[in-house]
Amino acid sequence: MLNALRSRWTQSLQNRISRLPGHSASVAAGSTLPPPAPRAVAAGVAGQIPLSDVLPQARAAFERCLDGLEGAGLASQRRAIRHACSLQDLWHIRTGLYNEIARQFSQAEAEQRLATLHALFG
Repeated sequence: MLNALRSRWTQSLQNRISRLPGHSASVAAGSTLPPPAPRAVAAGVAGQIPLSDVLPQARAAFERCLDGLEGAGLASQRRAIRHACSLQDLWHIRTGLYNEIARQFSQAEAEQRLATLHALFG
């Protein structure tokens, strides 16, 4: 049963990542808890990307949120993204990203950019 749940969760995550570039999901209100800790996908499962490949894709999505931003605070954000060891680590970085984007652009822009990230954790 756990394997079936794990497989469904991983498939759902992969589907969300594949839709990221043009995806415009709404931000879930009150989403402050990190997502459940993902489990590794067994090697050789047909049609599934190993979890080790998901983290680099998620890091790239977080980096894209910083496009067009300038300032000294971004170096620490980029360093945190680069050194994140799990999706849960990236989940906790969202607040800092939101603040930077909102300061330089607007709250609406920050919400729009982070909506694409929420698709990873959804």
